[in-house]
Amino acid sequence: MPFFKLALPVLAALTLAACSESDSGSSKVTDGEIKFYNTSYNSGLVSLEVTDEEEQSFILPSTHYGDVTPTYLAKTGQYDLVIEHPIAMTDNTVGVLETSFDIHNDEMSLLILSGDINEPKFISYHYDLTSYYELETPCGRIVVTPLI
Repeated sequence: MPFFKLALPVLAALTLAACSESDSGSSKVTDGEIKFYNTSYNSGLVSLEVTDEEEQSFILPSTHYGDVTPTYLAKTGQYDLVIEHPIAMTDNTVGVLETSFDIHNDEMSLLILSGDINEPKFISYHYDLTSYYELETPCGRIVVTPLI
């Protein structure tokens, strides 16, 4: 019984302390975000090169079937995407798919490679991030990160 008498005030104090920690600043995303998911069942390892309108390119980490890249921030605009597959026992790659997609402000662009690697399909979904980042609670505003 003494444990419960001590635990209740400590728990109440922690709860009130958590409620008093509110962030009055804005946490809006200023650029877009990009994530790639490889669902092509026979693709093995694929590499991705992304090029922006200014011809600057960056390479996302190579992914195996079922893998997803970390989330990356990217400036808004149109991008070209080249997905390549390594040729076994060589240092060469073969182009699997070339396509374009857009990155919008405050949006997550989820890029998906699906289907047979010999006839791949490219799907892109765009999610509004602003609804993820602000959550009103009785304790105040909480900043939430999407799980995508």
